[in-house]
Amino acid sequence: MSYLYHQGAPAAIHSLIPDVRLIAILRHPVDRAFSDYVQTRRLGREPLATFEAAIAAEDERVRAGWGNIWHYGRKGRYAEQLERYLAIFPREQRLVVLYDDLVRDPRGVMRSLYHFLGVRVDVEPEVAVARNVSGVPRGRIAQTLLPITLMLGRYSTPYVPTGLKQWVRQRLMGAKPVLAPTTRQHLLEGYLDDIHALEQLLGWDLTHWLEPVVSHTTAGYPEARR
Repeated sequence: MSYLYHQGAPAAIHSLIPDVRLIAILRHPVDRAFSDYVQTRRLGREPLATFEAAIAAEDERVRAGWGNIWHYGRKGRYAEQLERYLAIFPREQRLVVLYDDLVRDPRGVMRSLYHFLGVRVDVEPEVAVARNVSGVPRGRIAQTLLPITLMLGRYSTPYVPTGLKQWVRQRLMGAKPVLAPTTRQHLLEGYLDDIHALEQLLGWDLTHWLEPVVSHTTAGYPEARR
């Protein structure tokens, strides 16, 4: 997401690897912002205990020079970000996918990605196990220890049983926060202009993104889209 968000990334990528094939996976902007907050909180890099507080602090943080990982709301304005890529890279080098499609039909989307990349399309991805399931630290001690255990788990995979790593994480990590419907609706209203611009830019119907509660069932999107 940082490559999509960074203003100078398209030109820099084109100057280094002009024939690159680019894939962007777009999640509902509010859901993505909330997921980013939960992930940053889980890593111990978000000091504010609520998503609402983090969103309210975003403008001040940006002015103070905080990095992109704390730009929760701004990173969801996809139309203006994609325009920078569409202006430089030809159609055959770019593929845009909806996260909703990936959830609904992961194997179908992966086959589209394989075809786009020109690799074997008969490889079946493992989709039975949910990975990177997120929560937040249970307290200050857990907030300090959890990033360390995540790092150790990443580099000790051959030596530490998966069950033990999961047990440690469960003891340190609380339940995943729930996004309040009022917060979701408030943020969604701020994205309406960009969602409509994205529909015009890509020729898609994103009506399902405007619903108060997003469903993972997205009829009418059978293929990943270029």
